[in-house]
Amino acid sequence: MASAQQNPAISLGEKISIQSNILEEQRQLFVSAPEKIPQPLPLILVFDGEGLFEPVATAVRFMNSYSEMPQMPEAIVVGVVNSDRGRDMPRPQQYGNEKGEEKFLRFLTDELLPWAKKKYPLNGHVIAIGHSQGAYFSTYLLDKSPELFSWVVAIDAPMNVDAKSEGLKQRVAKKITSAQNNSRYASIEALYGWGDQWKKYFQNSDRTMQLITKGETHESVAFRAVYDGLHFLYNDFAPARKDLKLSELQTHFESIANKYGHRYEIPYRVLMVSTSRKKLENRKQELIDLSHYMEEKYGRSLTIDNLKNAASTMTSDGAALLDYYFTLAPPTSEAIKPFLGNWSGEESRKEDPSGSFPNQKQFLKLEIVIEAGKPLLYHVDPPWAPGKKEEFEFFHVTKDGELIFGRRNRGGGVIASRSRLNAKGQLEGYTKFEGFAIPADMPEEGKKFHEFIINNPSTFELTRK
Repeated sequence: MASAQQNPAISLGEKISIQSNILEEQRQLFVSAPEKIPQPLPLILVFDGEGLFEPVATAVRFMNSYSEMPQMPEAIVVGVVNSDRGRDMPRPQQYGNEKGEEKFLRFLTDELLPWAKKKYPLNGHVIAIGHSQGAYFSTYLLDKSPELFSWVVAIDAPMNVDAKSEGLKQRVAKKITSAQNNSRYASIEALYGWGDQWKKYFQNSDRTMQLITKGETHESVAFRAVYDGLHFLYNDFAPARKDLKLSELQTHFESIANKYGHRYEIPYRVLMVSTSRKKLENRKQELIDLSHYMEEKYGRSLTIDNLKNAASTMTSDGAALLDYYFTLAPPTSEAIKPFLGNWSGEESRKEDPSGSFPNQKQFLKLEIVIEAGKPLLYHVDPPWAPGKKEEFEFFHVTKDGELIFGRRNRGGGVIASRSRLNAKGQLEGYTKFEGFAIPADMPEEGKKFHEFIINNPSTFELTRK
């Protein structure tokens, strides 16, 4: 019979109560925050916290930790639990009657936000997320205080149920599209939303998104809308590549700060992604720069010490080899003419004498064309993307007729192919891993395999069809 072991509970956050003098009551909050907060973070305010807090807190964690490159920054998530929903976030037709929405706004600006700023290191960026009446109220916040509530995820907001909403829509649209603001607004809709009125207010704006869902109800749309909304708001947060050096990362996040209107430090996990590439590519100075920056911003740790030690033991800098390939000029139309066409054939690597690593074979298909006056080389039906074709990242023809092409290796370095036309008119060549440093802590069997791969290029003979 299996025995159960008691382990610490997995928690999304904690319950906190604060006293509101404005509302004359205790307000309950659900709060999710990272264990360590070395740098200021954005604040995500979630209305209808008793239902919507968990999806938002979970989405923020997922978007930070599931993929290697985080899709958004870490954040402090505060779910505001309802005590009197109809009073604080009334239906659209009731706005202005009892002025409950105005008092709730004052509670947020004069009590909740100051409390949050005192308790957590915040960068000043506040995102409001609401569903139904909460979505309408979030839109109201952007209208009344765009300097505080600049980003909104409005989930099925009832924007068209009352004629009085017309003024709100006009004002919000004007604020979002104003060059003076850094506003972004996502409307995810099932039953309500802006509907056909959207096009009247927003024309080709990269600050707004309307997503009309299918197969969802007014209630069920909320869960998926949280991710869709955050994904849109932070669509430009992650760097385009995983191997950027420190100066390139700094430039990217300075651009983010300018667009968002708030300072965002380079996240620790983004720095770790880049350092892992620099280590594998033997880029000594770039690894030193990144590890020192990480220590300055996030404090000393065993991980950072190991990165610095790895850099100190590098005997050479692999930057020159990789930079050589990525600065090769694309071929001219004249130079590529002998290679034009569709090529296919077998690519293989010989078996090692011990038999530990058997002969490896795969089918290789290339398409070399000129499109709109530009020579292009495609890998057709690659193993990782069946049925598709992808451009190689570098592509060059030397003066003596050697065709060079390849791409970055996900584990560091490059996969480079060199080929020539042989006497039979075939494209004959080899593919080699270059600029890849085998990690010292790799298991012995893994080291042997990678040494074999590096020292034994695969060869190919392709026939034109």
